Amino acid sequence: MSRVTSERRGTGGAQAPPSVVSAARFVAICTLASRVTGLARDMLMTQVFAITWVYDAFNYAFLIPNLFRRLFGEGALSAAFVPTFTHALEREGRESAWRMLARTLALLTVALSVVVILIEAIVLAGALTATAENTARTLKLTAIMTPFMLTICVVALFSSILNCLGSFVPAALTPLLLNIGMIVGVLWSGQINADDPQRRVVIVAISVIVAGVIQILVLIPALRRRGAPLGWRWEPGDPQVRRMLALMAPIAVGQGVLLLSTFLDAQLCLLLTRAAEGSAQASFLGVAFQYPLEPGALSALSVAQRLYQFPLGVLGISLAVSVLPALTRQVAREDWQSWREQSRASFRMAVFLGLLSGALMVALSEPIVRMLFEYRRFAASDTARVAPVLAWYGVGMWAFCSNHIVLRMFYSLGDVRTPLRISCALVPFNLALSVGL
Repeated sequence: MSRVTSERRGTGGAQAPPSVVSAARFVAICTLASRVTGLARDMLMTQVFAITWVYDAFNYAFLIPNLFRRLFGEGALSAAFVPTFTHALEREGRESAWRMLARTLALLTVALSVVVILIEAIVLAGALTATAENTARTLKLTAIMTPFMLTICVVALFSSILNCLGSFVPAALTPLLLNIGMIVGVLWSGQINADDPQRRVVIVAISVIVAGVIQILVLIPALRRRGAPLGWRWEPGDPQVRRMLALMAPIAVGQGVLLLSTFLDAQLCLLLTRAAEGSAQASFLGVAFQYPLEPGALSALSVAQRLYQFPLGVLGISLAVSVLPALTRQVAREDWQSWREQSRASFRMAVFLGLLSGALMVALSEPIVRMLFEYRRFAASDTARVAPVLAWYGVGMWAFCSNHIVLRMFYSLGDVRTPLRISCALVPFNLALSVGL
């Protein structure tokens, strides 16, 4: 009787969702479209800025909001919000779920606004006191794009709600808007300052913020069509919000630790890169040494990352995004047999897709980079810098894809501590490899 009641509540709380395979197919198609436009964006930017310190500065400045996207959009926020929101929807009905939405939206916007203001103050202070021109320009670009943190996290929240309600396509299309916005920014900057890449990159940075606002405006009608009201209610002590935060904190710490490693890798890359017009020799603790990296090293790393993230997003992340709501519903209904079957099938599919795409990346890394980027300002020497990095990313593709599935399995069970322990244990190992290699 309780099972029947639970299912009726679920039916009343949300429309019957599509199957995971069907949802993954739609998300993959939308993700493919966004990745294609993202690739077009990167191809355009490499032709305008090449593998130079200007593109290095943009990639570094975009790193902070992009890490927040990975932390919240693909990580902690969705992983904590989806189980809590689904539980409220299945067990307590829509009214309870809408109240939780209003409280979560209020807490998220206030907390992130404070974070953005603090980061802006620190970055602007650094930009005003920086003596090196490259450093000052990098920090100014960072200050311009930092508010994107707020917009992308609101987009992540709205996307999670739509996914819980069985609507996957609008959320999957939002990255497409960002890519189109940046492409427009690059083209428009050419009409204004065609011969000044330093000014053009500022216009591109502004286009990131504009695109973030457009993403939010596009998702609002999709939410209203699903009956989701967008209230704003400040009650951080609400039990549902506290439950979500209890889930979110360890997830954020665990994934934040790994993303910190990514940030440290970029920081290390910049520190070990010779300035565009500076000395080839550096010193540390009185020990002189040659800079091991030339200008454009961070850009080469970023181009390789964008290329491996193409199949990762289309195959691995789209599958993981689609499977999380299904797993959380099965846990809420205590349907453990379905949970195990769904988990095994999703993991096997992720490993297979990762091995296939990774093998192609290893075998075809140089032709891929040459075909997509090597023309105009992108030289053969740039291809030689990017291709080996892409090949090594290909070696780990199966792990990147399956990792997203395994994390969702833990999160659907409410177990956030196991991924946290693993993440913390991997940080010194990753840092040692980065320095040693």
